Amino acid sequence: MAKPIKLDSTGFSKMIGHLKRGTEASLKDVTRAMTGRVLQNAAVNTGKSKYAKIKKDVERSLGRTFVSSVGVKVRKAKDGSLIVKGPSVTNNKWIRVRRKFELNAISGKNPSGTSFTSNQTTKINKALGEIRKRKSAMLKEKKKNIASGQATFIFMMKKLRIPLKSAKGLGNALKHKLSLAHASAVSAKENQSTKEQYLITLKSKSNAALNPYARGIDGFRKAFNGQIKAFEIASKKDMKAYTKKFAAQNGFIVR
Repeated sequence: MAKPIKLDSTGFSKMIGHLKRGTEASLKDVTRAMTGRVLQNAAVNTGKSKYAKIKKDVERSLGRTFVSSVGVKVRKAKDGSLIVKGPSVTNNKWIRVRRKFELNAISGKNPSGTSFTSNQTTKINKALGEIRKRKSAMLKEKKKNIASGQATFIFMMKKLRIPLKSAKGLGNALKHKLSLAHASAVSAKENQSTKEQYLITLKSKSNAALNPYARGIDGFRKAFNGQIKAFEIASKKDMKAYTKKFAAQNGFIVR
C-alpha cells in the first residue's frame, strides 16, 4: 500500500488566514475556493493515456498466450512471428503461421507461409477471430478510461460541490464517469465544528491517478505547492492586488 504523501501545510494555512482577513469571506468559503484551485490544477497536472500507447499496451498483452474456444493457442514468438498450437491442429507443437504477429485470417489470398488442411485453417481462423474480438473489446474499454486519473480529482470537486472554473485540458476527464469500484477508491469530505474550524479531507487509492505514468501524486503536490508559491511571490510584490483578484474570481469582497 502506498504511503500517504506528506506536504508542509504551514504556508497553506498562512495563505488561507491572510485571504480570510483580506476578504469578506468565511474560513469555509476561502478554504473551499483554494481547495477547488488545487484539485483543478491537480487534474490538469495528472497525465492521461494516449490512444497510441493504449493500442501498444493492448497488442503487447495479446502477444501472450491466448486460448481459444476450439482449443487452439495463439501467441507472439520471441522473433515477432505469429505461432499457434493445439492437439487437433499442430499435434500440440508450436507452429509458425506467419512471420509477423498479425491477427487477420489465413487463406489462399493471404498465405500463411505454412500449409494447413481445411479443418486446421478453420480452427486457426476461429482462434484469430476470437482474439481480434478480444482486442476490440479491450481497446474500447481502455479508450473509455483515457482520462480516468484526471477524473478522480474532478470527482472530488463534485463530492464537495465545488464548481470547476475552467474545462481547459480536461475535456476527456469531464466526459468520463467513474465506475462504482473506482469511485469507492476516492473520497472528499468536509467537516466544520465552528466558524473558525473547518476541515476538508481528501483520499485517493486510484491506481489510474497514482500510477507512475499518470503521476497524480506529483500532480497534486505541484498544484498544492504552486498556490503557496504564488501567494509568497505576491506577498513580496503586491499582496493587495493578489487578494483583490482572488476575491473577484470567487465572488468575495475585499475589505
